[in-house]
Amino acid sequence: MAFDVTYTLDNEVLIITLSGKLTGGDGKAMGQRIIDIITEQGICRVLVDSRQLEGRASFTDTYYIVRELPVGRKVRARTRLAVLEIEANRGYAEFQKATNANAGATITHFYDYDEALAWLRQ
Repeated sequence: MAFDVTYTLDNEVLIITLSGKLTGGDGKAMGQRIIDIITEQGICRVLVDSRQLEGRASFTDTYYIVRELPVGRKVRARTRLAVLEIEANRGYAEFQKATNANAGATITHFYDYDEALAWLRQ
């Protein structure tokens, strides 16, 4: 795995930072790591910052990952989740949002760090 997942707490917001390079089938492992961190920390306001991550899971992998991680459905149901993305990945973010919505989860994408934090702290 060439990607890294780290996290910090900032005023009751769990900030998960993705970095490195996502290749091949790493998307499921990364998704599981994010779910594990959210579960371990028990925090309901989460910001996933993917701006430093090179590459994304394919559209097909994203579709199946959302449906194959059953614990993820439980976590997403009780978590206010913001994903911070770069503008160049807006199309992928829209697909991810729709795919999660179809699986019963709400993810809100942001392209500005301060806006994402303000939304989570409402």
